[in-house]
Amino acid sequence: MWVSALALLLGGCSGLASMTVPAGWQGLAPGLLMRQPAPGVHLVRLDLQEPGLRLILTPPAERGRKIDAMPAAQAAVVAFNASFFDRAWRVLGLTVSAGEAWPEPMAPRASPLMACDREQRCRMQLVPPHVLPPGTQLAVAGTPWLVRDGRPRTADDDAHCQAFCGAPHPRTAIGLDAGRRYLFVVLAEGRREGMPGLTLAELARLLHEHGANDALNLDGGGSSALWIDGRPVMQRPANEPVQRAIANALVIRRALAR
Repeated sequence: MWVSALALLLGGCSGLASMTVPAGWQGLAPGLLMRQPAPGVHLVRLDLQEPGLRLILTPPAERGRKIDAMPAAQAAVVAFNASFFDRAWRVLGLTVSAGEAWPEPMAPRASPLMACDREQRCRMQLVPPHVLPPGTQLAVAGTPWLVRDGRPRTADDDAHCQAFCGAPHPRTAIGLDAGRRYLFVVLAEGRREGMPGLTLAELARLLHEHGANDALNLDGGGSSALWIDGRPVMQRPANEPVQRAIANALVIRRALAR
């Protein structure tokens, strides 16, 4: 299992011995925790105030690659898929990597987003129209909202999009706590026997239970992929066993590796 391999890798890392790790969590680095709240579900929590870690979005020049082929992701502690995209690798919503806006985004005013500045002060905009705040260094969009002002979406919210929202699928999502100090990342495996995935209401409830006050859904299905220290940790859907090329990835890196 990847957990055992990861424990061996982390055993010799400096700084981890002094970490205070809450019960039920695993320390990946100072300020970075992980747990599995259910089989096939992976939850990461990043302290955005931790100076030793940086959150980045891979740049437009790397679109159309698999995560492990993206240079910006190769030194990552954690890397996971991000934007929805079309066949031309256009992304959904307002998107910014290292201060560079992605060209020709789809539905820029209608897509919920998270925007962060250089100090990793991040905010979510879940009600349209959406705009980029001054000084945006990173922005990533998705659809739909999952938790808004502390209220997780329910099955009633999903009723209008049953096939996408109300049916279980592999999922990727991000959320922020009320103080906007912690970034929560959830990836769920799915489309396998005994492991169908999550509905959006189930995904929202999971994020809310772990402290997310606001959250949004990122690309999922065959795009959902999580890498820890260069190793894939999710099993693929039965109908898509090979990792998919994607538009971009969110990456958590040690600050010295920028």
